[in-house]
Amino acid sequence: MKVKQTFKNSFYALKIVFTYAPWVAGGYALFSLGGAVFTLLQVFFLQHLVDSVMRYASGSEINDVILWGVLYVSSLLLAQIYTFSLGKMGRFLNRRLTKALSPAIIDKFGRIEYYYFESADFQDIMSRMTADPQQMIHNTFFSVISCINSTLKLIGILGVFFAASLWVGLGALVIGLPMTILELRSTDKKQTLQRENTPDKRKEDYIQGLFSNRSAAYEMRIFGTQNHMLALWRAVHGKIVHRQKDITVSYIKSRSAVALLKILYASFTIALLAFYLASRRVTYGVFVSIVSSIGNLFSILNTAAYSISALGTRTHEIGYYRDFTEFAERRQWSAGMDVRNCLQITDASL
Repeated sequence: MKVKQTFKNSFYALKIVFTYAPWVAGGYALFSLGGAVFTLLQVFFLQHLVDSVMRYASGSEINDVILWGVLYVSSLLLAQIYTFSLGKMGRFLNRRLTKALSPAIIDKFGRIEYYYFESADFQDIMSRMTADPQQMIHNTFFSVISCINSTLKLIGILGVFFAASLWVGLGALVIGLPMTILELRSTDKKQTLQRENTPDKRKEDYIQGLFSNRSAAYEMRIFGTQNHMLALWRAVHGKIVHRQKDITVSYIKSRSAVALLKILYASFTIALLAFYLASRRVTYGVFVSIVSSIGNLFSILNTAAYSISALGTRTHEIGYYRDFTEFAERRQWSAGMDVRNCLQITDASL
C-alpha cells in the first residue's frame, strides 16, 4: 500500500511540474537521464588506457596511449561540465516553477472555508506540508528524476561488473539490496516520527510561546500556573526527545551494517580480481577499472538509496499538499446574484 501511494504521489508531483513548467521540466528530465552515459564511458576509457599503457611497456607504439588518454581526460572534463549545467538547469526550473505555482497556492489559501482554520487536522496538515509547498513539489520532481538516473547508472555499472566476473556482479547485488532496504526502513521510521511528533510539537511550541509572551507570563504569575505549564512542557518535550532518540539509535545501527557490507565487498572483489589477474583471466585494464569503480558503485548505491528514501519522505509531503488542495472552498459571490440566490447559497452553507 505504501509503494502504491508513493507511485501515486510521484506521478501527481510530475503532473504538477509538467503543468506549470512543461518545456523546462522536459528538457531537464532528458538532460539528467543522459548522465548515466558518462559513468560507463569513464570505466570503458580507463580500461583501454591501462591496457594500452601495458602494451606500450611491452614495446608497442604510444599512439593508443595518447588516444585513450585524451578520451579518458575528455570524459572527466565533460562530466564536470555536465554536472555544472545540470545544476544551472535545476535552479532555472525551480524559479520557473515557483513563479507559476506560488499564485495558485496563495489563491487556494484565500478560498478555503474559514472553519477549517480552527480544525486540528487542518493545522497538522499545514505543519506537515512545510512553509514552502512549491519547493516541496520541486524536490519531489528532482527525487523522481534522481531515482531513474541512479537506476540507469546502476544497471550500467552492474553490466560492467558482470562482464568482468559473475561473482563480482553478484556481490554488488548482494550489498545493494540490503543497503536499499535499510535506508527505506530508516525513512519509514522517520515518517512515523514526523506524524507522531506533529501534534506534540505544536503543543510544545504553543506552551513555549506562552513563557515568552508578556501578557501570558503575567497571567501565569497571577494565577500561579508557571510550574503546571512547565511540567506540561517537560512532559511533551520528553516524548519528542524519546522518539528522536529511538530513531537515532536505529539509524546508527543501519549505517554500521552498511559500512561493514562495503568493507566485505571491497575486500572480496580486490582479492578475487587479483587472483584472476595472476591467472591471466582478466587484463590489467579490467583490474584497474573495476577496482577504481568500487567507490563509484558505492556512490551510486548511496545516491539510489538516498533518492528512494527522499522520494518516500517527499511523496508523503505531497500527500499533505493533496489533502490541502482538497479542502472545500468558500462560495464566491458574483455581482449579478439577486437576493434570493444569495439566501439560497447562505442556507446551503449552514
